[in-house]
Amino acid sequence: MFVLSANIMAQFIIKPGSSVSIANSGELYINTNLTLYSNSSGSGHLADRTSGGSLTVTSNIIVERYISSSGWHNVGSPISSSGTSLFNTTDLIFYYDENNVQNDWNFGWI
Repeated sequence: MFVLSANIMAQFIIKPGSSVSIANSGELYINTNLTLYSNSSGSGHLADRTSGGSLTVTSNIIVERYISSSGWHNVGSPISSSGTSLFNTTDLIFYYDENNVQNDWNFGWI
């Protein structure tokens, strides 16, 4: 779905495999929650193609990301100023510090 301008007064849900793009010079105003769902077959996607960012959400932004129970995964927050308690029960979480790189891919991971 391409959005030129829309004012949504109800919960806005993007289901797995669906996508919404805000066209350049478009606006999307959501006067409640925005939820992007994910499952084993895919994730919902939202792209703001405007130069200054024309998405306004007055309540919560909820972003799900399906992660299988096996293998290694790279994860990151798709939004700024977010927090999570999802990984509090494991010590297998690493982050990369580019100031700690010493010509070996093992360096930098903390």
